[in-house]
Amino acid sequence: MLPQAIEGAEFVGQVPDKMGRPDIVSVCKYEVEFLDADRALSAQIIAKEFRGQHGTTYFRFYDLSFLKL
Repeated sequence: MLPQAIEGAEFVGQVPDKMGRPDIVSVCKYEVEFLDADRALSAQIIAKEFRGQHGTTYFRFYDLSFLKL
């Protein structure tokens, strides 16, 4: 479910890491809406952007939480 939710998600915003960790470039928030048994559900996805080797960055997805049930 998470890969499909990420594909259809809309970027909401980006903030610095609250703890100021040097390996985390930013924390990104996404929202997605989908239908589950005729109910519209909204979910928020939290992704942390990490600093990789050789100046690259990569994402790890940490949280999928439902906003409306």
